[in-house]
Amino acid sequence: MKRTGGFALIMFCCLMLLGGCSKGSKETVTNMKISVDDVTEFYYTYENINFNASYLRYRFYRESDKYTFSFEKREKPGEYGPTNEEDVTGSGAVELKKEEWNKFLSLIKDGSVGKREDSAEAGDSGPWTFIYWKKDKGKYQVFDFSSYDKRAQFEEFCLELSEQSDRIEETSASSGEGKTETEMKDFNLVRVRFSPGYGDMLGGYHSSSLEKDENGNWVFICRDREEHSSPTTVSVYAVSDEKAAEFEDFISKNKVTSLEKRLKSDLFATDYSPWSWTFDYETTSFGKVKRDDCRLEEYRRYSKKDMELLSELREKFNGLRGDKISETVEED
Repeated sequence: MKRTGGFALIMFCCLMLLGGCSKGSKETVTNMKISVDDVTEFYYTYENINFNASYLRYRFYRESDKYTFSFEKREKPGEYGPTNEEDVTGSGAVELKKEEWNKFLSLIKDGSVGKREDSAEAGDSGPWTFIYWKKDKGKYQVFDFSSYDKRAQFEEFCLELSEQSDRIEETSASSGEGKTETEMKDFNLVRVRFSPGYGDMLGGYHSSSLEKDENGNWVFICRDREEHSSPTTVSVYAVSDEKAAEFEDFISKNKVTSLEKRLKSDLFATDYSPWSWTFDYETTSFGKVKRDDCRLEEYRRYSKKDMELLSELREKFNGLRGDKISETVEED
């Protein structure tokens, strides 16, 4: 996005507890100082209306002593934008604890604010950031992070909060036993398929899956082909019910399927098959069973914490494999 010049930057105060504001430079707008205590609302918006159109908005706001984070994500894979409500792939809200609100403030402190112009949201895909504070006069609202690192930390924090958007206060409607709706949902794996990233110049193919055989027993199946002209080797391994249950519990507790919400990245490599995960599962809520699926792909904007989780997921998945039951060769 193109920022208009002419209106100088305003340095935020340091931490609330310190009270004092940073000294303004010759570019600072006269008599305009922002205390973090004055911040009432903050928006971060990204929108791509080109191929694989997408939209993402994060919002932080306060009402009296209540602090809230909300988000909405829309996607139109293989299509052009703009997106609309029918394209929503994720949304939610979290009531923030005071320490979470303070972390948000620490990420925007030392940022800069300029005058809002009619063209502020024109141009590229963003992200666009706007701040609302007690003395913004309706125009000093265009925000810039103090550094790229601060913006990256802010984005990672928002991803963490979006994973918690199902936090629900306990109510008497939750069966009367003090359980939340989230706690009453059962997660049952049906099938998991994983394809590792690998060079594909010779037409190789590799995948592993966790699924049940015709007798209802869990098995781990590997399918490998080295090149187009080679046959596919199918190896089947036993999986104990205990290990399968532990793996299922790991996915559920760590909300692995929520990683599907991550934005697509701009990275791309030719002659390479990226890694991917596919989960088929069922959830049970108040006696109703729902079948669903989830796909995680390599070319997404994963945080460091996400990558650590994905690494642990792969380690636990490969650890499911027990004794070999059979090996067959499939000719094309």
